[in-house]
Amino acid sequence: MLSPREATAIHPRPVPVALRKKLIEVSLPLDAINAEASRRKQKSPKGYPTNIHKWWAQIPVAAARGVLFAQLVDDPSAWPTVFTSPEAVKAERDRLHKLIGEFVLWDAKAETLEAARWEIARSLARGRGDAPPPQDDPKAVLAWLAANAPPVFDPFSGGGTIPLEAQRLGLTAIGSDLNPVAVLTTRALAEIPPRFARRMPVHPKARESVSRTGWHGGATAGLAEDLRHYGAWMRDEAFARVGHLYPDATLPDGRKAKVVAWLWARAVRSPNPAAKGAMVPLASSYVLSTRADKQVWLEPKLQPAEGTYSFTVRGGAPAPASAASGQKSGRSEFKCILTDAPMDADYIDQEANAGRMGSVLLAMAVQDNRDRLYIEASADQERPDATIEPTWKPSHESRGTFASNAQGRTYGFKTYGDYFTPRQLVTLTTFADLVSEARARVLADAGDAGLPNDLLSLAEGGAGPVAYADAIATYLAITVSRLVHYNCALCRWLPKDNAIAMGLPEKAIPMVWDFAEGNPFGQSSSEFFQCLKNVADCLDTAAATAPAFVRQQAAQDAGPFAIPPVVSTDPPYYNNILYSDLSDFFYGWLRRMLAPIFPEEYATPAVPKAAELVANPYRHGRDGAEPFFLGGMKQVMGRLAEQAAPDVPMTIYYAFKQSEKQEDGTASTGWATFLQALHDAGLILDGTWPLRTQNAGRMVARGTNALASAIILSCRRRSKDAPAISRGAFLSLLRAELPPAARQLRDDRIAATDFEQAIIGPGMSVFTRHSAVLEADDTQMPVKTALALINQVMDEEEAEVDGATRFALTWFATHGFDERVYGDADNLARARNVGVNAMQDAHLLISARGKVRLRQRSEWPEGFDVVADADAPAWMLANALAHALDKGGEAAAGTLLGRLGARAEPVRDLAYRLFLLAERKKLSAEAGIWNALAVAWPDLMDRARETRFNAAPAQSTLAL
Repeated sequence: MLSPREATAIHPRPVPVALRKKLIEVSLPLDAINAEASRRKQKSPKGYPTNIHKWWAQIPVAAARGVLFAQLVDDPSAWPTVFTSPEAVKAERDRLHKLIGEFVLWDAKAETLEAARWEIARSLARGRGDAPPPQDDPKAVLAWLAANAPPVFDPFSGGGTIPLEAQRLGLTAIGSDLNPVAVLTTRALAEIPPRFARRMPVHPKARESVSRTGWHGGATAGLAEDLRHYGAWMRDEAFARVGHLYPDATLPDGRKAKVVAWLWARAVRSPNPAAKGAMVPLASSYVLSTRADKQVWLEPKLQPAEGTYSFTVRGGAPAPASAASGQKSGRSEFKCILTDAPMDADYIDQEANAGRMGSVLLAMAVQDNRDRLYIEASADQERPDATIEPTWKPSHESRGTFASNAQGRTYGFKTYGDYFTPRQLVTLTTFADLVSEARARVLADAGDAGLPNDLLSLAEGGAGPVAYADAIATYLAITVSRLVHYNCALCRWLPKDNAIAMGLPEKAIPMVWDFAEGNPFGQSSSEFFQCLKNVADCLDTAAATAPAFVRQQAAQDAGPFAIPPVVSTDPPYYNNILYSDLSDFFYGWLRRMLAPIFPEEYATPAVPKAAELVANPYRHGRDGAEPFFLGGMKQVMGRLAEQAAPDVPMTIYYAFKQSEKQEDGTASTGWATFLQALHDAGLILDGTWPLRTQNAGRMVARGTNALASAIILSCRRRSKDAPAISRGAFLSLLRAELPPAARQLRDDRIAATDFEQAIIGPGMSVFTRHSAVLEADDTQMPVKTALALINQVMDEEEAEVDGATRFALTWFATHGFDERVYGDADNLARARNVGVNAMQDAHLLISARGKVRLRQRSEWPEGFDVVADADAPAWMLANALAHALDKGGEAAAGTLLGRLGARAEPVRDLAYRLFLLAERKKLSAEAGIWNALAVAWPDLMDRARETRFNAAPAQSTLAL
């Protein structure tokens, strides 16, 4: 993968092996990571790396940053001579958790990131037996990491998040991907910025300014400044050539206004002869704006006798019901606007494939000073491109991307060029061709600016005028590719935001019936300057603290490496996203612009697909897709296991889907099969950490128990002479190791929603550190069975609680709050050595007319003070705390917890247990309450310690 020169540059000497536990193998502050990941998913700030170019299902920056740190930093328990007591270990672990919570923030302070780098250096130095660099010298820390830290390798680099965050932590990054669009994105974020860091801009105006005032920009400010300058030249030149295709609109008072978007609906000929052959719209909605202060909709004006129609813009609320549905009468069916004749999907598909689908202009969104207005369509605006004949368009076949392919419909879209209007094709081609002209200007200016006398290109590793011109051209090409995303006939109009949406969603190219054609010279997200700003802003925030090496390469071919790398990667999950097919949407345009700069990566007419590790039935057949994916993933993971740094665990992000969750709490075949591939590849799985990018906050929406959107897996290489064990021995080890692991997770404040996934790590560690677990007939136990046994052992785990609580747990797991016959309760109670009548007297049960059920908290007697009863079952104490937290908040619950004293010990464990049971019973509100109690427990303990109580019980603390 790397040339000898590159390998030497990455690392001058090997790292000795010392297998110390890393933080990620023991503990991770998920709440802090998930909260930041969720915040940035909802709204990405200026310069956020996901803004540079479209990529699918990118892992959050906070996760990549926090996981890499926890991969490399030792857990305090690995240094018993330094942290000599459990209290010291916990205090140090808490300190590291606090640091992670601070530096995973996108706007983390520079000194916080510097502290994180020093912690990494300190752990690595300890492992070597070396002294760490000075803590108060950030430059010395970076230099030490450059000379001593292993590189970080991501073989599925995708959108570039992991390599970029490795750089930000001062680590050399190596990224690879088969997909050239992914390689381009990673290269733009991680590889190019450090190569041209701390250089002044080369354009003449900047040089004149620098000569007067000096240059004070940041590490990548010169690169970003030049991008903005040459991008502005490109925009002005493009407007001079094609600006006439985007005429201003005339307002009702005669003034001119810039059009933001032309709002179109696709149209086919009505099947009803009474419509006189009219082309009728396939509009899914006539609503233009739903803003409270600006509700706007379209009212159709019909002339059935003439076979014509028009639309009038109406304001005010409410819009008629027909406006919301437009001409849509079903999931994929429409009705004729003139005759109400039905037009089913097959008829529309037939018309479109015969070349008889057109479009009609419904209205226009315009910008009048700071106000966004809607005006009716006019003849001069409807067909400004009627005589346009594009000279070029992407011609690659778009097979395999439509969401409607299951029904075999394509609606006339055969190539990727068909997703654009003629006006868009001419304009985008103009912008694309201007990239090479801008590059020539950069090259001339760079020569005049006195850049190093280096004539190597960017692809050849150069850093002089030629490479710099290539770099600016690369970012300009990415800007045009963003423009492609906002200027295609797949962009929807967003009435809530009064704005244009991107063309491509997450997983497939859907059929968009009514679309917005943006103005690349207007004032919206489809405008060239806005696209340029997003790319330049990402340059402003690039790490540029360490080198990166990015290559186009299949993950199956990863390596060899001069120095064993730290591996962290986010591989594709099965058939969830067909990356190469979706990337072809951009690839044709990028190839036109970048083939001269990266000839090897853009040599093929489309994105390479044969070696792509996805289960794609279009390429491998229905029966061959799964074996191809699993065989390839096993090969990749086995190769990584052999080549990765042996003293640092690998981390792998698994894209967990909600459909994989079963009613009994176990996971389906997809999850089990992926873990099986890891085991078969020779890896020990010792940590599973749920990443929830939709985390709702611990006290906000207690009824929402979001499943993980990804699972972070921590793995180590298994010894080749690892023994096999029997099923019985496996169960014995689980029963010995899972309870203390569960206590550790709870001590580390893991949310109850995350507990079930996190405890899989210690359980799978037992399974995967053995070569096999053998059943009674000597067959090897599969991972799916191991997962079921892990769940079984955790279900067995009950704190040292009383018989009534054990009864309540079993009853709740089986029946919830449902009523059952007295005999069932009596049999279960006898097995727990308790009586039904005694539990009824304790207000745990309701027994009447031969039926028994659990008493709910809302049914407790008014003023009932369960804590006053010294023999109250732990079940009742846990419910009392849950009620206090739910109704009175942390203050009330903390006060009550203080009264419990030593009796509080089993209650926390019960909260986790009851969350899982309630979730399995699909009692979401109940599960949410127990999750809130589990997460809030440390804060409640703090409040309890701060509170002093009188000897008499405080009746006001419950108010039941």
